[in-house]
Amino acid sequence: VNAVAKFAALCGTAFQLQDDILGVIGQEETLGKPIGSDLREGKRTLVVYTAYHNAGDRERRRIMRVLGNQNASETDVLETISLLRDLGGIDSVAARAKTLIEEARPLLDAIPDSPYRNLLYQWADFLINREF
Repeated sequence: VNAVAKFAALCGTAFQLQDDILGVIGQEETLGKPIGSDLREGKRTLVVYTAYHNAGDRERRRIMRVLGNQNASETDVLETISLLRDLGGIDSVAARAKTLIEEARPLLDAIPDSPYRNLLYQWADFLINREF
Protein backbone atom coordinates (compact mmCIF):
# COMPACT_ATOMS: atom_id res chain seq x y z
CA VAL A 1 0.00 0.00 0.00
CA ASN A 2 2.88 2.38 0.77
CA ALA A 3 4.29 1.87 -2.74
CA VAL A 4 0.90 2.59 -4.29
CA ALA A 5 0.49 5.75 -2.21
CA LYS A 6 3.92 7.00 -3.24
CA PHE A 7 3.20 6.07 -6.89
CA ALA A 8 -0.06 8.02 -6.74
CA ALA A 9 1.60 11.05 -5.14
CA LEU A 10 4.38 11.16 -7.73
CA CYS A 11 1.97 10.70 -10.64
CA GLY A 12 -0.43 13.25 -9.20
CA THR A 13 2.32 15.84 -8.94
CA ALA A 14 3.48 15.06 -12.48
CA PHE A 15 -0.09 15.41 -13.75
CA GLN A 16 -0.41 18.81 -12.04
CA LEU A 17 2.86 20.01 -13.55
CA GLN A 18 1.66 18.95 -16.99
CA ASP A 19 -1.66 20.67 -16.36
CA ASP A 20 0.24 23.85 -15.48
CA ILE A 21 2.06 23.64 -18.82
CA LEU A 22 -1.21 23.12 -20.66
CA GLY A 23 -2.69 26.10 -18.81
CA VAL A 24 -0.04 28.24 -20.48
CA ILE A 25 0.38 26.70 -23.92
CA GLY A 26 -2.67 24.46 -24.37
CA GLN A 27 -4.99 25.19 -27.27
CA GLU A 28 -8.54 26.41 -26.74
CA GLU A 29 -9.96 23.45 -28.69
CA THR A 30 -8.30 21.04 -26.25
CA LEU A 31 -8.84 22.87 -22.97
CA GLY A 32 -12.02 24.78 -23.64
CA LYS A 33 -10.39 28.02 -22.52
CA PRO A 34 -8.22 30.53 -24.39
CA ILE A 35 -4.47 30.06 -24.71
CA GLY A 36 -2.66 31.74 -21.84
CA SER A 37 -5.77 31.88 -19.66
CA ASP A 38 -3.78 30.81 -16.59
CA LEU A 39 -1.47 33.78 -17.15
CA ARG A 40 -4.39 36.19 -17.34
CA GLU A 41 -5.82 34.61 -14.18
CA GLY A 42 -2.53 35.25 -12.40
CA LYS A 43 -1.72 31.61 -11.62
CA ARG A 44 1.81 31.47 -10.27
CA THR A 45 2.74 28.00 -11.41
CA LEU A 46 6.14 26.36 -11.46
CA VAL A 47 6.34 27.26 -15.17
CA VAL A 48 6.02 30.95 -14.32
CA TYR A 49 8.26 30.68 -11.26
CA THR A 50 11.05 28.92 -13.19
CA ALA A 51 10.98 31.41 -16.05
CA TYR A 52 10.81 34.35 -13.64
CA HIS A 53 13.75 32.96 -11.67
CA ASN A 54 15.79 32.67 -14.89
CA ALA A 55 14.75 36.11 -16.18
CA GLY A 56 16.52 39.44 -16.02
CA ASP A 57 14.78 42.58 -14.81
CA ARG A 58 13.35 43.46 -18.23
CA GLU A 59 11.88 39.99 -18.77
CA ARG A 60 10.48 39.92 -15.24
CA ARG A 61 8.62 43.17 -15.91
CA ARG A 62 7.20 41.70 -19.14
CA ILE A 63 5.98 38.59 -17.30
CA MET A 64 4.42 40.65 -14.51
CA ARG A 65 2.68 42.93 -17.02
CA VAL A 66 0.61 39.96 -18.25
CA LEU A 67 0.34 37.83 -15.09
CA GLY A 68 -3.05 38.52 -13.55
CA ASN A 69 -4.00 41.04 -16.25
CA GLN A 70 -7.41 40.01 -17.61
CA ASN A 71 -7.12 42.77 -20.22
CA ALA A 72 -3.72 41.72 -21.58
CA SER A 73 -3.72 41.71 -25.37
CA GLU A 74 -3.35 38.46 -27.25
CA THR A 75 -0.02 39.75 -28.58
CA ASP A 76 1.25 40.38 -25.04
CA VAL A 77 0.07 36.94 -23.92
CA LEU A 78 1.74 35.19 -26.88
CA GLU A 79 4.97 37.13 -26.31
CA THR A 80 4.91 36.14 -22.64
CA ILE A 81 4.35 32.49 -23.53
CA SER A 82 7.33 32.70 -25.88
CA LEU A 83 9.35 34.28 -23.08
CA LEU A 84 8.35 31.51 -20.63
CA ARG A 85 9.50 28.98 -23.20
CA ASP A 86 12.77 30.81 -23.97
CA LEU A 87 13.59 31.11 -20.26
CA GLY A 88 13.21 27.35 -19.76
CA GLY A 89 9.97 27.41 -17.80
CA ILE A 90 8.12 24.95 -19.99
CA ASP A 91 10.95 22.54 -20.81
CA SER A 92 12.18 22.45 -17.22
CA VAL A 93 8.74 21.66 -15.81
CA ALA A 94 8.05 19.06 -18.52
CA ALA A 95 11.35 17.35 -17.69
CA ARG A 96 10.50 17.38 -13.98
CA ALA A 97 7.11 15.79 -14.66
CA LYS A 98 8.76 13.07 -16.75
CA THR A 99 11.31 12.41 -13.99
CA LEU A 100 8.53 12.02 -11.43
CA ILE A 101 6.78 9.43 -13.62
CA GLU A 102 10.05 7.58 -14.16
CA GLU A 103 10.52 7.49 -10.36
CA ALA A 104 6.96 6.26 -9.88
CA ARG A 105 6.90 3.36 -12.38
CA PRO A 106 9.32 1.04 -10.50
CA LEU A 107 7.19 1.36 -7.36
CA LEU A 108 4.56 -0.74 -9.10
CA ASP A 109 6.93 -3.72 -9.03
CA ALA A 110 5.98 -4.11 -5.34
CA ILE A 111 2.40 -4.91 -6.36
CA PRO A 112 1.51 -8.48 -7.39
CA ASP A 113 0.95 -8.88 -11.12
CA SER A 114 -2.68 -8.13 -11.94
CA PRO A 115 -4.82 -6.26 -14.45
CA TYR A 116 -4.89 -3.34 -11.97
CA ARG A 117 -1.11 -3.09 -11.87
CA ASN A 118 -1.02 -3.21 -15.66
CA LEU A 119 -3.60 -0.42 -15.79
CA LEU A 120 -1.42 1.72 -13.52
CA TYR A 121 1.59 1.08 -15.78
CA GLN A 122 -0.53 2.19 -18.76
CA TRP A 123 -1.61 5.31 -16.91
CA ALA A 124 2.02 6.18 -16.14
CA ASP A 125 2.90 5.65 -19.81
CA PHE A 126 0.03 7.93 -20.81
CA LEU A 127 1.35 10.64 -18.50
CA ILE A 128 4.89 10.37 -19.89
CA ASN A 129 3.63 10.59 -23.46
CA ARG A 130 1.04 13.32 -22.86
CA GLU A 131 1.23 15.94 -25.60
CA PHE A 132 1.59 19.64 -24.89
